[in-house]
Amino acid sequence: MYHNLQFTFYKFKLASSIGLIILQAILGSFSTPPTRRRLWFLTTTCVVFFRSSYKRTHSSNLDLVDTVRKLSCACSCMWLAKEEPSMAEQVIDLISAVKELHGLSCQELNKLLRDSENFTIRSHSEKGSTIKIDVEKLAGFLPLHLIAVLMSSDRDESLLRYLLCGIRLLHSLCDLAPRNSKLEQVLLDDVKVSEQLLDLVFYLLIVLSGYRQENHISCSLLLVHSALVASSLHLLSGCISLQWQDLVQVLLAHPKVDIFMDAAFGAVHVAIRFLQVKLSDQYTGLHVKSPTAEQIVNYICQQCEASLQILLSLCQQKVFRERLLRNKELCGRGGVLSLAQAILNLNVTPPFVDSFTVVAAISRLKAKVLSILLHLCEAESISYLDEVASSPGSLDLAKSVVLEILELLKAALSKDPNYLSPCSDKTFPMGLLRLNAMRLADIFSDDSNFRSFITTCFL
Repeated sequence: MYHNLQFTFYKFKLASSIGLIILQAILGSFSTPPTRRRLWFLTTTCVVFFRSSYKRTHSSNLDLVDTVRKLSCACSCMWLAKEEPSMAEQVIDLISAVKELHGLSCQELNKLLRDSENFTIRSHSEKGSTIKIDVEKLAGFLPLHLIAVLMSSDRDESLLRYLLCGIRLLHSLCDLAPRNSKLEQVLLDDVKVSEQLLDLVFYLLIVLSGYRQENHISCSLLLVHSALVASSLHLLSGCISLQWQDLVQVLLAHPKVDIFMDAAFGAVHVAIRFLQVKLSDQYTGLHVKSPTAEQIVNYICQQCEASLQILLSLCQQKVFRERLLRNKELCGRGGVLSLAQAILNLNVTPPFVDSFTVVAAISRLKAKVLSILLHLCEAESISYLDEVASSPGSLDLAKSVVLEILELLKAALSKDPNYLSPCSDKTFPMGLLRLNAMRLADIFSDDSNFRSFITTCFL
């Protein structure tokens, strides 16, 4: 309940921010300064609208996506119409720009900009018409445009595909920014755009963490979902800082950092559950021995590994780790343990048991999540295991994770063929996974909350 209220409040914050931006766009579109009466009317209208939206959302649990549908779309329209004669044409050009440019690499985009005039790229649309794309305006409008699309549309596969295209384009623009003064001024130096980029990542992770395992989810949707989770998390380093200590400082200064933590771990957890579905091959139409099925599983593994690496890199920073330990949802109620359990329970089924790449990727996933647990257990300010033991539910979850860790050690030390890995150690290393398992087993056995349980397991 608390988790849902946090998400609802953050959606309201995003909607309110968009409302203020719309108000600024309206005021900026006047050829002459507005009168005091007109200014009062516009301000009152926005305030009344968002108050009523919040009351409806709070009382009936309606999503703000419906209440800000028109305003969030108008957000992009008004900004684009401010300096251009044809608003509808410019909005279409913005969408076309995403579709046309998202497939370009940073080098290709840089070459087009060098050959362009006034930072405007000419491109041919799918219909054969020529469109002009002002890349400087595109960079400034794109984060808010993607937020508007996310809030004003149904979250179907086509929406996620378009968002993935937009995120890929943002990655290219952010990579190019340090070498281009105009892009650097827009994407890296403009505080408002940086805030919008953070809001985009936060809200994307909120949406992605809300997906549930359902039989009607298509295989392509699973691929897009896992790619969006990884791309959204990696956008943080691209739009804020490549230095993790600087990135962490910005995240911790954000008033909704707890929501980011919940959503980030939740989105990765959903991607892991989807990976388990593909590993068990429950509903795919592909033949179990098809190389395409192996490629799909390997692709999802790569995206999950990239996402988990971001979480691990954040947890390696002391200040972020200490802030995470104060998050009741993730530590006190077992959110991190749930993710660890889901990853440790990943089983490579016979269709993929001979795939070295898949087995190696699963091993790396398990090693990374155990590294996250190690960093939390070794924190000095707050005892992670005490936080876990404070709740019966999280305590039981921790015990199940301990059992999985002990099984890993048995597999490493046993000469029984049933315990051995299906692939040889010469193919891929398992040293980090086993080392992390040994260190965690030592920590749990030395803790008063789990000492008797560990002893019982060895009897």
